[in-house]
Amino acid sequence: MKVLRLATLILCLFCPCAVVAQSTNAAITGVIDDPSKAILEGVSVTAINTETGVKATTKTNGSGLYAIAALIPGAYRIEVDKQGLN
Repeated sequence: MKVLRLATLILCLFCPCAVVAQSTNAAITGVIDDPSKAILEGVSVTAINTETGVKATTKTNGSGLYAIAALIPGAYRIEVDKQGLN
């Protein structure tokens, strides 16, 4: 039993099992609220790549949070739209 524990310890020390993955994608996150700091749900948020014109759209959740992931790194313009919102 001691030999098995020693072998396991040696294996763990010299054979790392976890590999950290790297990504070349970007993400944009945020919170949408009004001037009185009231959270706005269901707001359409669009990220537009200023070089390519590619658009990605999402909506805010019940906490006013939004996240747009898997974006190509670059400069983006953010457009926010909700009926009745100025």
